[in-house]
Amino acid sequence: MNTIAVESWLPLICPQRQFRDKEGAPNAYVDTNPSLFVDTSGNTTLLIRQVNYRKFKDRSFKMGEGHSVSQYHVLRGTYKHKQFHLDWESSADTHTPMPKYPTYWYGPEDIRFVDQHTILAIYPELSPGGNPRMVLGNIDTHKTMTFHTLLEGSDVEKNWMPFTHQGAQLAVYSVSPLTIKPLQLFERTTLHPAPELTGYHGSTNGISYNGGYLFLIHKYTSKTEHRWLYINMREKTFAFSEPFVFFRYSYIEFPCSLVELPDGRLATSMGINDDKAMIAILDTSAVQLCEAFSFSS
Repeated sequence: MNTIAVESWLPLICPQRQFRDKEGAPNAYVDTNPSLFVDTSGNTTLLIRQVNYRKFKDRSFKMGEGHSVSQYHVLRGTYKHKQFHLDWESSADTHTPMPKYPTYWYGPEDIRFVDQHTILAIYPELSPGGNPRMVLGNIDTHKTMTFHTLLEGSDVEKNWMPFTHQGAQLAVYSVSPLTIKPLQLFERTTLHPAPELTGYHGSTNGISYNGGYLFLIHKYTSKTEHRWLYINMREKTFAFSEPFVFFRYSYIEFPCSLVELPDGRLATSMGINDDKAMIAILDTSAVQLCEAFSFSS
């Protein structure tokens, strides 16, 4: 498996939140799955998820408390001179006017930015039975996330990849078959079955790239592998890369965000092994796509 060339890595470390676990022993939340937004001027918002469990290479996990808890920290700042300059704003407050239901999984998960203030998340507490459910919300200029719109339930994919095309907010609803839908409408358009992408799932939001939209997607085998996915809505074509990994010895790599930085570089934020949060800065030469395939929509 090829390892992608990363120009630089930025480790992200939250203030530690400790607790006494179910055995009465000291334990702590771990940092993972950060979500990143950077505008054209370099203004940056970063959300870092903290969870009270640990996953292991054999796919087992250890839960520290009686249920899973997902919470976020907020950092804001700028990207300039090839560096992020970020300040802590402490834990993010989460609110919703929608009813919550009993579930094993507490709090929003795997947030993706739709735009600077709009966020898409998985929120099991807002679904009867606690199943993964997509919700839309906003993050204000302070540190409050308010989730207000319950989106349609998904029988295929819980990692929708949002992007904006001609002013419309859309999402890649599933990778295989490659399916796109309006973010808030019950419509689906299957572009192509793409058998090479069987087993792949959504990872990041999409960014404008060479007249189309660029995403990272992933697949779980003995470890996580990735591909670049490129969709050109106007030309009705799509392309993808050969599979690759970011780390040779990791077993989980989960990118949540993809951004183009003001200097033309790309950055992706990701959780590693569900207990580390990182930002990878890439040169655009890291994007190497295979041939283009046509689709009809």
